Amino acid sequence: MSPGLRRRLFITGAVIAVAASGYAGFRLWQWQQPPQIVHGAVARDCDLNRTPCEASFPGGGRLRVSVTPRPIPLITPVTVEVQLIGLRADSVQIDLNSPDMNMGYNRHVLVPRSDGVFVGRTVLPVCVRDRMTWQLQATVRTPSGPVGATFEFETVVSKGQRG
Repeated sequence: MSPGLRRRLFITGAVIAVAASGYAGFRLWQWQQPPQIVHGAVARDCDLNRTPCEASFPGGGRLRVSVTPRPIPLITPVTVEVQLIGLRADSVQIDLNSPDMNMGYNRHVLVPRSDGVFVGRTVLPVCVRDRMTWQLQATVRTPSGPVGATFEFETVVSKGQRG
């Protein structure tokens, strides 16, 4: 084999190895990205402090979220129930945060209780504000990909909750 041919083969092999490594790295990065969540439409006038709220999804199916007791208290355990209607789930989780203030990591994986019903408990902390807007993000892992909905509600600090 001539030195020129050997050199061309080496360069071609190196280019193929770099391209294959780049492609493999890109596919690994893609695989590690969280899947896109299909967001459901939530009725604007729904208030979790008064009643369960529902979200409906473009491909069909709904989820109903209920938080008890009502009104939603602070520093007291609350039960969150997510009922799936026309959806099958591998798992359901909720994230609680505020659009006005980072409240830290507050994610809970709900436990299946019966067919299509998932339940969990959490505690909302007291905030420095007397009135606080919260967002409850429910994410449902379905066989066809994740769906989710965000429900907003407010809490008000009562006289006995401040030290």
